[in-house]
Amino acid sequence: LLSELGIKGIKLHINSIGCPDCRPAYRKKLVEYLSANGDNLCDTCKARLESNPLRILDCKNPECKEIAEAAPESVDYLCDECEAHLNTLKIMLDAAGIDYEIDTHIVRGLDYYTRTVFEFICEGIGAQSTVCGGGRYDDGEIINIFEYIVSLAGKKNPKVLFIPTAGHDDINGDEHIKLGFEKFDCEFDVLFLTDEKRTVTDIRSVIMSADIIYVGGGNVEFMMDTWKKTGADKALVEAYKAGKVMSGYSAGAVCWFDVGYDDCGPDHTFMFCDCLGILPYCACPHFESDWWQSFKTAIKTRPEQGLAIDNGAALIFVDGLLGTIRGNDGGEVWILDKDSELKISGIIDKFNRRF
Repeated sequence: LLSELGIKGIKLHINSIGCPDCRPAYRKKLVEYLSANGDNLCDTCKARLESNPLRILDCKNPECKEIAEAAPESVDYLCDECEAHLNTLKIMLDAAGIDYEIDTHIVRGLDYYTRTVFEFICEGIGAQSTVCGGGRYDDGEIINIFEYIVSLAGKKNPKVLFIPTAGHDDINGDEHIKLGFEKFDCEFDVLFLTDEKRTVTDIRSVIMSADIIYVGGGNVEFMMDTWKKTGADKALVEAYKAGKVMSGYSAGAVCWFDVGYDDCGPDHTFMFCDCLGILPYCACPHFESDWWQSFKTAIKTRPEQGLAIDNGAALIFVDGLLGTIRGNDGGEVWILDKDSELKISGIIDKFNRRF
C-alpha cells in the first residue's frame, strides 16, 4: 500500500512487548530501573511510572530519551511462546523480502497491544518520521473489563449488540470484540447503520432487543451524524432509560457524554462533538498518548468539566455513582477543568463518587 502511494524510503521497525504472562516480569524490572532514575524524569513520566511505565520509553523529552536508551528491553523477558511468535514473524518477513529492523524502543504505549508492535519509518525527514504504526491486538489485557460489562447485564447469555458506526461500519480488526464477549457466553450481533435498507422502526427494535450495547471506535462526528439521520440516537437514549448496559471504546466510550473530544476535524485536527448527553462532562479517550494531550488546553475553553481516559482504563456509571476499573496493564482516569487536573482513578477505586 505504501509503495502504491509512492512513499519512498520506508523501513519497517518491529518489537515485541510480550503478553500478560511474561510482561509483568519485564514491567517490574523496567519500573525498578526507571525508579532509580526517577529524579531525572519529566513530570509527565513521573506520573506514568506506576500507571503506564512502557509509555516512558516513548517520551520525547531529551532527558527521558537518554534514560530510555539504557532501559531493560522487552525482548529479553519474552516467554517461550512470545519468542517463538517473534521468530516466526521474522521468518515470514524474510520470506516476503520485506526489510525490517528490531527496534526495542517501540512500545506504542497502548495497553491493549500484545506481542508485535510496529512502525513504518520514513528515514531522513526528522522527528515526525513515523508514517503509520500499530500492533497485534489481544483482549487479554482488558478481559476483566469485558467481564465486568457482562456482569452488569445480570443474566446468563446476555445479548450483545455491537455498533461500529464510528468506523464507517468496517469491522475488520474488531474480531476481538466478538471473541471477548463470547468468552462469557454472550450472544453477539452487529448493527450496520450505514445500510440504507434499515428503517427507524427496525433500528429501534434491534437496539431495544439487546441487553448490552457496545459501540466501536472511529470518527465521533460521522457516528453522531449517522445516528441522528437514522434515529439511532433516540433509540440509544431509550435503551439507556430502559436499563440496558451501554458501553464502548474510543468513540464508543465518549458518545454517552454531553460532549466528546476527537481528532475528526479537517486533516485530523481536534474538535468538540455534541454527543448523546446521557452523562455530564466532556470526555476524551486515549489520554496517555502525547497526541491527545491537547485536551488539557482545549478543555479550558469549555463550560463542562473534562474526563480524560487512558487506554486500559474504563469509567463506570451505575445508579448515579462513578467508578473506575483498570485492565491488567493499568491506565488512569483524570478530571480536568479551567483550574485543575486531578487523577481520580486512584481515589474512586476506593470509594464511589456521585455525578
